[in-house]
Amino acid sequence: MKNSPWVRGRILAIVMVATITGVAITKRHIFAADAPATTQDPAVTWSRQIAPLVYNNCTTCHHPGGAGPFSLLTYQDALRWGPQIATVTSSRYMPPWLPEHGYGDFEDERRLSNEDIALIAKWVKTGMPEGDPAAAPPAPKYSETWQYGTPDLILTVERPFNLAASGTDVFRNFVLPYPLQQTHYIRAMEIHPGTPRIVHHANILIDRTASYRRLHPEQWKDGVPGMELEVDTGNEFDPDGNFLFWKPDTPVLVEPEGMPWRLDPGNDLILNMLSLIHICAAWSTGRCAFLCRVGLPHFQPVYS
Repeated sequence: MKNSPWVRGRILAIVMVATITGVAITKRHIFAADAPATTQDPAVTWSRQIAPLVYNNCTTCHHPGGAGPFSLLTYQDALRWGPQIATVTSSRYMPPWLPEHGYGDFEDERRLSNEDIALIAKWVKTGMPEGDPAAAPPAPKYSETWQYGTPDLILTVERPFNLAASGTDVFRNFVLPYPLQQTHYIRAMEIHPGTPRIVHHANILIDRTASYRRLHPEQWKDGVPGMELEVDTGNEFDPDGNFLFWKPDTPVLVEPEGMPWRLDPGNDLILNMLSLIHICAAWSTGRCAFLCRVGLPHFQPVYS
């Protein structure tokens, strides 16, 4: 039977509608497939981003026996202190670094970048995930005694010093006589306080003529109070003592190659130390006693 014009038109219309509709559906799917997928920022985890930051900038103080009040060697340590870490890094209170950025470059700068601080903040905000433990770098190892091994020469203050747990912070000057009868050149120095948490910093001065010890014959063994001191440098200006400075986050002071400092027979080292009363009071109800030692791990004699 022949289709009437009306029938043919109806069939054609149906076919055209179906074809156009099919093409439209096909294009919609093509457009959706070609569009870039919505991606989320990669997660910040302890193992991949935060542990390297903490190990490189925090754990020289924050390890068992260190100057910091708590350890940050493990994920569980950091998880406990995470919000505080975010707070003190965002304010740049930690790591301690006083020079303002943009006014010169310094050796051993301990300043976090803005990107580092943002990573820490994001990690804390997103719940402090650990990530894959196998991806974390190995935690650094710290000795409870000397970081460079047993020094070649150890100088010890004559008597333990008792720090009261109240009052103001204390500057004290301890005299360490050089006991050898031969000149040596020193490549490295490490100060080892018996109670490192209460020591803020120390300067080492070289007294070439033992003048300070002679000036305080009754006090030098117990430590002489005061921040400023004068020593007799002898007949020539000697800059060595001006460059010997120690603080808890750099326990070993290593001199550049070819730039050791000299100790001669009859010299004294003067340990000019600031001790912190408020830290002593935080964990003591009476007095904090400590015995300080200075180790010289790279100790080279002079050869003629």
